[in-house]
Amino acid sequence: MIRCSKYLLIPLTLTLGCLPKEVTPPEFDGVRAYGYLVRQVEFGPRVAGTEASRACREYFYEHFRSLNMQVDSQCTTFFDPYSKTDSPLVNVIARFRGDAEDSLALILMAHYDSRPRTDYAIDTTKRNQPIDGANDGAS
Repeated sequence: MIRCSKYLLIPLTLTLGCLPKEVTPPEFDGVRAYGYLVRQVEFGPRVAGTEASRACREYFYEHFRSLNMQVDSQCTTFFDPYSKTDSPLVNVIARFRGDAEDSLALILMAHYDSRPRTDYAIDTTKRNQPIDGANDGAS
């Protein structure tokens, strides 16, 4: 279920309290990161308002909750000048609170949607098809 907040306008956002200086951040795990990319692309093109977008969003909710993060959403609409329709947009907001004594925070942002049309496709028969966003929203 989508719970929408009207206060923040940021795509996928993680807010983390800053860690003490003696804590070493984890190493980047390329295999794990690639697995997240593959999982998102498996949903299909995540165009706003589609089942693939909803399913991917639910995946994020489950993933962040499994990490004990607070998860919220922000809803708005976007008028698509090509189709002349409003498309629902949903931002996923995941928060992890650090030490209450530390007022510093780290914010990471990304988008998970994919474009509804391949405007610059070399193969002109694909120009009105959505893209999977593997090298954009999913990465």
